[in-house]
Amino acid sequence: MGTTEESQDKKIVLMEINFAVRQRIKTKPSYFLFLLWLVMCLSGIVFIEPAPVDFGVVVLTVSGLMMSRYTFFTDVKLPAIFLFSFLAGNLTSILLAEDISRAISYFLITLYMVVSWVFFLGVSNRYGERVLRLIFSGYTVAAVTSAFTTVLAYFNVVPFFYSQALKFGRGAGFFKDPNVFGPFLIPVCLYALSRFEDTRNIKRFLWIGIYMLLTLGVFISFSRAGWGNFVIAHIAYFAIKFRNPSFKKIGFHLFFSCITTLSILFWIWTLFPEFQETFMIRFGVQNYDSQRFSNQYFALTLALENPFGIGPGQFENWYATHNVYLRVLAENGLLAFCGFISFVLISLFRSLRMAIRNINPVFSIVSASILGILLNSFVIDSLHWRHFWLLLALSWVTLETSSHGEAGRRTAEHLTARTACRSLYLISIYQPGCSVRNAGRTPGPASPPASPATSGPWGRNPYAAGGSTAGAGTSLTISRKMSGRL
Repeated sequence: MGTTEESQDKKIVLMEINFAVRQRIKTKPSYFLFLLWLVMCLSGIVFIEPAPVDFGVVVLTVSGLMMSRYTFFTDVKLPAIFLFSFLAGNLTSILLAEDISRAISYFLITLYMVVSWVFFLGVSNRYGERVLRLIFSGYTVAAVTSAFTTVLAYFNVVPFFYSQALKFGRGAGFFKDPNVFGPFLIPVCLYALSRFEDTRNIKRFLWIGIYMLLTLGVFISFSRAGWGNFVIAHIAYFAIKFRNPSFKKIGFHLFFSCITTLSILFWIWTLFPEFQETFMIRFGVQNYDSQRFSNQYFALTLALENPFGIGPGQFENWYATHNVYLRVLAENGLLAFCGFISFVLISLFRSLRMAIRNINPVFSIVSASILGILLNSFVIDSLHWRHFWLLLALSWVTLETSSHGEAGRRTAEHLTARTACRSLYLISIYQPGCSVRNAGRTPGPASPPASPATSGPWGRNPYAAGGSTAGAGTSLTISRKMSGRL
């Protein structure tokens, strides 16, 4: 009986030490995270290939591997299997490609997108909410800079940016295509609404100003699919947030802000004739629409005739399909198509589940943004949109529940890195009869009460009574390594 209690004491101390060290790492200043923020600030500059953000992600990915900056949980097994199927279909279709060099280059870009998904997921799991704030902070800087420059160029306030920020009279920012610039701003629009909801002081006006600026940027991109993306994302966001009782208290203010933004756009529409003319032209049917739909029909025909695909990037030799689903099906085959669609859908369902449970406001933003992009993808190829893969990664982020996180923070206050190392040493020389509870722990609050050993929305509770001890040895090893870095 005593041996069982001592073993339970040892397991509790191991879990407390491991979780306390993880909490210290999440709050410790990190040059790695600062560089990640800078990379996100550069994510709006993509008029050159490869873009500066691509170099940054590659460098940080390699650095993260060398410094063990990633954490992955077992719930990513299923999306990893679907991604592997998607890549396997890509590799198989390369053998059937007419232009092998183009197929390989296009596949390498797709592989980079998958690597970026792994990178953002691993880093976000490791640092939790802290890195989510950094990512959206840098994303906001990139979106605001690009939108502000585009607005100034469009209204000829700063003619210097006119050639770059405008394409065919449409706002493009530092992007090659206005059809990508508009959707790039939409997740930050929703983030601004979320920050407006959470802020209780004068900063609310700052966030509503950012929202208005980005909304104007979306509209002057004159992307019809981007406008549809904007509308669907907002409808989904308000539908998800409406379940939250606290949201209902300020829902009127948010709705009023959206109406005010639309009123400003209408005022600009009446004040500037060129804006009105371009809007009316873009709102109607374009001359190339019939060509676009005929190419989509051609892609579907090719897909039925070639179940293994014609090779990545082969549609670059003809007119683009402007449909990511048909392009993946025709170029990469049925296996890659099923893997890609399954991966995207389970990512969406996972983020929706977390958003409905109100785990973190980020999931509401991610869910609504992915829904908008999925609609947008029926008329444009979004496979290599960097922010799309970022959102897919954030949908799989695992955060501690509130009770577990609070317990870890209390433990971290009483367990410094030096104490953790000393406790690990005492555990390593542990002898029966010596109480680990007294020798390996500094005085502090009692351990959190045991809870049923059930899998919650963020995984198994390590304090659960009767929980599995399969990860105890792994936790000890990780804690040793982490403690050595602190």
